[in-house]
Amino acid sequence: MAESRRVAFVDCARALSMLYIIGIHHMQSFVRPGTVIDALANHAAPALCAFTAISALFLGRKRFEVPGDAASFYKSRLVRAYPLFLLGCLSLFVVSLVVGKYFSGIRQLLLTLTGLVMVFGPAPRTMWYMSMLLLFWLLTPLFCWKRRRGAGDMLLRFAGLALLLAAFRGAALLGAPVDSRLYGYTAVYFGTLILADRVKLDDALRAAPPLAAAAVIALLSFTPVRGWVPAYPREVAVGVAGAVLILTVGKLCARVRPLSTALAWISYGSMAAYLFHRQWLGLCYYLLGPFGLPLAALLMAALLVGSYWVQRFYDRKVVPRLRF
Repeated sequence: MAESRRVAFVDCARALSMLYIIGIHHMQSFVRPGTVIDALANHAAPALCAFTAISALFLGRKRFEVPGDAASFYKSRLVRAYPLFLLGCLSLFVVSLVVGKYFSGIRQLLLTLTGLVMVFGPAPRTMWYMSMLLLFWLLTPLFCWKRRRGAGDMLLRFAGLALLLAAFRGAALLGAPVDSRLYGYTAVYFGTLILADRVKLDDALRAAPPLAAAAVIALLSFTPVRGWVPAYPREVAVGVAGAVLILTVGKLCARVRPLSTALAWISYGSMAAYLFHRQWLGLCYYLLGPFGLPLAALLMAALLVGSYWVQRFYDRKVVPRLRF
């Protein structure tokens, strides 16, 4: 399968995940009670697991052989994502000064911006996920450092994943307010990262069953000690299984050219959409009150168009100025 086709499959899965998270899961806060959105809204784990696995799937193919490779990786992540993340957090903080929903204060904002809020929480709504990714990106070179083929190397890295989970849990036992969601997404991200260079992108779904098993086993390995599993293994398993389903549907969508093109367009602006949708929908809610389904669909369409052009402007006008 051609590279463009393979990227299309990932773009489709990313777009489907984003449409669910914003258009259903988060839209529940803004629509009138009793709509169909209410019945579908409380299952975000599969979409977020898909997002997480997709991020690790690409980053896991990078090579880290010398310290300069890690420095280059950090620079690229800083330029690619951090300015938009910073702007999203600051704008949501301003909103919080008025409505008080998202950030409780400066400390929480600073922890979010440094990627530490999932360990030293409480984590804010929405921005917790991007902050968690910052932490994962910080640790990515460590898990990919001088990677070699072979089962021994892979098992060593999975042992490192188990130690990382144990470190988070140890911090919680010592009193740190570790967010329980961190355990499951850590297993998904770093499990995918470890497996990413061992399968072809086009065959990524074949890595999903062992990834699901690794995620669940990593959590269940703590069950003999009471209290060591604050996250629910069943929810993690459902999240991973749902992510596999989303990736499978994405692969099917990639075979339909018009649908694939539309989803790739949505995928391109997905980061900007995630970072700024609360601000946009919150403003409209303040002005218009709870949305009916037609208005929600119209506002969602406006968000997708606006996010595409925000991302396009950022990539073409801002990123070249930030290269260093």
